[in-house]
Amino acid sequence: MKRTVDQFIQRHRLIQEGNTVLIAVSGGPDSIALLHYLLEKRRVWNLRLVALHGEHGLRGSDSVEDMTFVKAMCVEFGIECVTEKLNVKNYIDEHSCSVQEAARECRYYFFERMIARFKADVLATGHHGDDQIETMVMRQVRGAGSGLGGIPVTRSLGGGKLIRPFLNVSKDDILLYCEENGIPYRTDHSNEEDKYTRNRFRKQVLPFFKEENPNVHQRFQSQSEWLHEDDSYLTGLAEEKLSGVITERTKKSIMISVKAFLDMPIPLQRRAFHLILNYLSIDNIRVQALSIHRKVFIDLLVQANPSGHLDFPGDLFVERSYDVCLFSTERDTKETEGDKVDEQLPVPGMVTFKRGKIKASVQENDRAGSGSLWVFKSDPGHLPLPLTVRTRKNGDRVVPKGMTGTKKLKDLFINKKVPRHLRDSWPVVTDREDRIIWVPGIVHTETGSALPKKDKMLYLECELDDDSFREVT
Repeated sequence: MKRTVDQFIQRHRLIQEGNTVLIAVSGGPDSIALLHYLLEKRRVWNLRLVALHGEHGLRGSDSVEDMTFVKAMCVEFGIECVTEKLNVKNYIDEHSCSVQEAARECRYYFFERMIARFKADVLATGHHGDDQIETMVMRQVRGAGSGLGGIPVTRSLGGGKLIRPFLNVSKDDILLYCEENGIPYRTDHSNEEDKYTRNRFRKQVLPFFKEENPNVHQRFQSQSEWLHEDDSYLTGLAEEKLSGVITERTKKSIMISVKAFLDMPIPLQRRAFHLILNYLSIDNIRVQALSIHRKVFIDLLVQANPSGHLDFPGDLFVERSYDVCLFSTERDTKETEGDKVDEQLPVPGMVTFKRGKIKASVQENDRAGSGSLWVFKSDPGHLPLPLTVRTRKNGDRVVPKGMTGTKKLKDLFINKKVPRHLRDSWPVVTDREDRIIWVPGIVHTETGSALPKKDKMLYLECELDDDSFREVT
């Protein structure tokens, strides 16, 4: 087993000479064997070793005895040891999560703090090949998406790396190692309880694989490494492509172009979905849980109906409107009250709104007409002043230039395919009687359409700071 682990560490460059190595030690055979193995390498590789033990407080006196045992073993081995009582029950109450998830979160928070405290290079855990098989098969059954690669050999953790040197050896190898070296260990009897899914896989599925191939753990480990390598490469490509897909980004929301997203190859679409969740600071556990909804999200983008929304678990909301799709960690994906405007427009003068400004002036009549929907021209004496720049109100109607009947402003937005999330902050210009004379980029109206006949004209222009307005018109 030692030779196998030596080769695995060298191949993946898990530990370098002179490293400070933290070791997660529960007291079970896997972590105690890892502690013993690294103790033998301490002088050879000039390592500083520190054992870490988190007492979860979930198994009564057994948990306390585990902690006492780990301390005693570290004294015997001459290894620094840090123990901490983890408040798992409080975490469950505060976050309404499972016992396993709470224990993991508390444990890894402890590990991250210790990495910082000791300025450690790596933290080693005792995960082995049987754990890898169980994880990969369980995720395959559950449909875990990107998690199908199983347990990674290494990943970043705090300011260091998490490493798993035993992934290429089996549980039987570890038990034999403990027996041959006379190493005592603790047994967690909860690992035998059938109420846990992993235990059922371990007892009912794993023996069949091992009977077919005693070295099946090595086959699974090779496959895991291939999958992680492929996923890393494709995720890098997806990240590059996303720069041209994301049109807006804040801490709580991300907007994408539907067309640009669907133009990506399907393998990149899958990974881009996960990247977007990561960008919104959704933790990896929730990202894995949300991966089962990825197909529903893709269906939203390809459906014939140009609008729709999804409410995902854990306060993630997705809204599609024509060629844009908004991810948000806030339920209300519409513009906030702070995005609205209701301000008089002096002549000459200017009113700013969230995504730009409207300027007003009296200029020499160029007699060219108002060709652009972003420019408004009229006879200075035609409109009752003052003018007002505001955002839309319920029931707003306009008489489009050249027509006699009124149309709902809402219908004009729909016809122009203005995304729903932009409509509440779109500027509307009205006269003193609150009649709409111009909706920049959308419509000129009969109310404000008197062309200037004298030497002077009223000239309004909408200048945008945000291309998302101009792109939809």
